[in-house]
Amino acid sequence: MPKRKDISQIGPKNKEYRDFFKRYIPENPKLVFIAESPPLNLEDYFYFDEEFGKQRFFATIIKAVFDVEYNQGFHESKKNLLNKFQKEGFVLLDVSPEPIKHDESSIEVLREEKSSFLEGLNNYVSQKTDLIIIKESVHDLLYDDIKGMYNILNEEYISFPIYYYFPNTIEKIREVRPDLPIDLQS
Repeated sequence: MPKRKDISQIGPKNKEYRDFFKRYIPENPKLVFIAESPPLNLEDYFYFDEEFGKQRFFATIIKAVFDVEYNQGFHESKKNLLNKFQKEGFVLLDVSPEPIKHDESSIEVLREEKSSFLEGLNNYVSQKTDLIIIKESVHDLLYDDIKGMYNILNEEYISFPIYYYFPNTIEKIREVRPDLPIDLQS
């Protein structure tokens, strides 16, 4: 039996966030989305699998990978979509394991968390795992340092969605990963 990937150094430290995160982590990640940090409100967290909260980031990523418009209470439940996301080997990791305020100090927090994040990433993914870096500040922080070590699909940053189903984010993700979207019916 292959050795289980080490997830102890990745993901949120806060127990509430971590409990949701651990439910949906694939053992063998095939595509890792790297973002900045969990949101300040647990209900807005990507892996929060209850049906309320602001789900702009989740809805946009799900639209990009599955071509499904996630609406709370309609069609696919968030739990089902997260299970499918996991089954495909997809995962979202944040550079900062804790929520951060988005102000001038957020860049400094990311710099402080960078080495710990990269150590955890190295223990979790292989060099062949596809990575997509979301948000300009995260791309600026990581890209030059890790471009030769991992299979980063986007040479340029991909915007964090500013509203639900943000077309620019969806298009850029699909551009760098042409096999998307995946048909959920197959």
